[in-house]
Amino acid sequence: CCKCWHKTRAIVELFILDAFVDLFITICIVLNTLFMAMDHNGMEEGMAKLLSIGNYVFTTIFTAEAILKMFALGMYKYTRDKWNCFDLFIVLLSLIELGLTNVKGLSIFRSFRLLRVFKLAKSWPTLNLLIGIIGRTMGALGNLCFVLAIIIFIFAVMGMQLFGENYTTDHFQEVPRWHFKDFLHSFMIVFRVLCGEWVESMWNCIHCSGVVCVPFFLLTMILGNLVVLNLFLALLLSSFGAESLQSSQGESAETNKLPEAIERITRFVVYMRMRVVYCVHSTVSPSII
Repeated sequence: CCKCWHKTRAIVELFILDAFVDLFITICIVLNTLFMAMDHNGMEEGMAKLLSIGNYVFTTIFTAEAILKMFALGMYKYTRDKWNCFDLFIVLLSLIELGLTNVKGLSIFRSFRLLRVFKLAKSWPTLNLLIGIIGRTMGALGNLCFVLAIIIFIFAVMGMQLFGENYTTDHFQEVPRWHFKDFLHSFMIVFRVLCGEWVESMWNCIHCSGVVCVPFFLLTMILGNLVVLNLFLALLLSSFGAESLQSSQGESAETNKLPEAIERITRFVVYMRMRVVYCVHSTVSPSII
């Protein structure tokens, strides 16, 4: 019985880790992405039914892939691969979404279907490279985001203390939506300045507080936007070093089996072409003689 178990696992492993299976899963991911792109409000009943059936089919395929891999590799070896863990996470979310289809208010689980698109990174070396580099810089980016949050907090408190009391009906018929009267709206104004929408807010501030608002908004724009943004880009670009690129390319080469599948298909096409040419030549040659 133990020999049959190991033999069955070996056969399943040989099948599920084959390059053609990876090619089939990649095609399913692309088709699933197209199905999700066709989902929209006001669909006809036939289209909605087709997309629902497609969701069931793709969920079944991805679930079967995860189960077969866990059976063939074992849980320890299966969970050592981060992509396998990610695939299992997506499968579990898809199964939860199917189980809660008729429950109102939990349609947010449908949004997690979009995570299936990132499965393409396993067979797309460039996307895998970018995700790997961004993942390795998350620690430094977290510190940079913390610095940005401190800058926003400082300018929000400064704007509230300097200009908050001037936003009254003496200067406006109605208090503008963007103002410095409380911390929440002051925080949102600073964040809006960093997003590039600063003209309207600065004009309202000048109208009630004078030109002293101009240095405040310029300083916010320079420190919060230009400096932090340049630091972010410098930190991200520094991760595209030679060592990082080599390690990421090495990892993607290990997991990507699509070139092998394409090479096998190419060899098969060449072989069939040669066989057809040989058969035609064998058929024509006797007739000529």
